[in-house]
Amino acid sequence: DSFSDQDDERSLSQAIRLYRDITDSDCDGFIKSEAYYKMGCAYNDLDQWEKALTSLKRAAKLNCHEAFARIGDAYRYGKGVEPDDATARRWYKKGADLGEITATLKLAECYRDGIGGKQDYEKAILEYQHIAERVNGRGFKRQATGIGTALYELGNMYLNGFGVQPDFKKAIRYFTLAVKKCNNPQAENKL
Repeated sequence: DSFSDQDDERSLSQAIRLYRDITDSDCDGFIKSEAYYKMGCAYNDLDQWEKALTSLKRAAKLNCHEAFARIGDAYRYGKGVEPDDATARRWYKKGADLGEITATLKLAECYRDGIGGKQDYEKAILEYQHIAERVNGRGFKRQATGIGTALYELGNMYLNGFGVQPDFKKAIRYFTLAVKKCNNPQAENKL
């Protein structure tokens, strides 16, 4: 037997019921926030955008850091709401202020590309640097992909002179770190 889309939908619907049982229970806020977050992700996978956004906002209200980037994405790409880059940028900023790596990367992208507000290369560099500083920190392995992306983007900023004077040595250093520490294939292609 092969696994079908219908089986996948049934599994996701069953997971949503289990997450709802948790959110309706008397368990602590952390467990509820994770259940709301996972419920939002499941609704997202089922293309039920409004329900996904509602669940993710409840998770964020309970301080689930990962929810902020997903809410920002909903506004950025119009999933359950009208697309609104400025609102997306605000949600990314909230997540970045909590240190959430995906939200920080997306906020840096907003600054770099002028999404949802003024383009600001210097702020983009600062956000990428906040992430890159984690290269030798606790939880590095869990965050390696995001750190590698930040190192790669810093390399690009120095290579192209975005917000800084072009500096090929610094660009190469960032690309090399992204490859050696994080196995980033984009950085490897730049070298």
